[in-house]
Amino acid sequence: MSETDTTHTSRAVFVRAGAGGWGPGLLLRADGKRNKVLSVTGGGIHEVAARIAELTGAEAVDGFTTTVPDDEVVAAVINCGGTARIGVYPRKGIPTVDVYPGAPGGPLAKFITEELFVSAVGVEQVQPSTVEGAEEPAEEPAVPPRSERPSSREVAATVTGDGKFGQAFNSVTGVFVKFGSGVGSFVNTMLAAGRQTIELTLKTILPFMAYVSLLLGIVIYTGVAQWMGEVLSPIASNPIGLVAISLVVALPFLSPILGPGAAIAQVIGTLMGSQIAIGALPVQYALPTLFAINGQVGCDFVPVGLALGEAKPETVAVGTPAVLISRMITSPVAVLIAWAASFGL
Repeated sequence: MSETDTTHTSRAVFVRAGAGGWGPGLLLRADGKRNKVLSVTGGGIHEVAARIAELTGAEAVDGFTTTVPDDEVVAAVINCGGTARIGVYPRKGIPTVDVYPGAPGGPLAKFITEELFVSAVGVEQVQPSTVEGAEEPAEEPAVPPRSERPSSREVAATVTGDGKFGQAFNSVTGVFVKFGSGVGSFVNTMLAAGRQTIELTLKTILPFMAYVSLLLGIVIYTGVAQWMGEVLSPIASNPIGLVAISLVVALPFLSPILGPGAAIAQVIGTLMGSQIAIGALPVQYALPTLFAINGQVGCDFVPVGLALGEAKPETVAVGTPAVLISRMITSPVAVLIAWAASFGL
């Protein structure tokens, strides 16, 4: 190994949580195998990913243009508000740095642990650190050669006895054992599903409902809803205006930025919904308006989805821009279809 490589393997950074963040922090270090910092934030390499790569000697990679094998990733830098991406990389065992504040949430919350996740991270939260060399792993316990270990048949014979009686006993009891195991597996699956449903409701769905209610109250009380309604009403009260909105939010250089957390869609949806509720906008425009403001949804998740599907780098490089560009075609078409389907509402 060269002197430069040795330097890189000894360089480490400590990433701590910023204001409103979660987690005690992560100690990250690149080595000969793990030498990529994956930036899945949209808009190119995020400054936090660039800083981690600079201090560790790793290479910063844009997750929207390529993919990297999981065993080569030092850390994944994301900008998720707590829905899908926040748990995708911890589920793979990859240290995850979220530039947004927030705590574990979403359907993959159980995989988000203190050893794998930290949030609200800015450039100032990434600092050099010195670490000692890793200790040698302890020796594995000696295992006798296979020739000296008893076979499964011999072990079974010591429990049930050998011969016809033992075989008959096994055949009878095996039926009941399989039936009991099947019932137990079904009951445990149902209990686990119920437990996860309650956890998801308490940690994700209810907070989201509270957030939307709070947002609606604020925009109505401050008069923002009325002001936005006056601005958007002429645009959103006809199909051409809705098509224009869908084209803007689906622009390839905007959609990945507008996508994280669906924040923009939530705000506009709340405003437009309140205008429809008070009669400022016709109710038949509710469906096409929904498609008009959601053209960017999922655009920030495209490289993540391709990575989960173990797509090759060439596929990611072509697939991500293909999806982003296709939204400029599918979004206006979806608005027109929704507008046609809204007749009679």
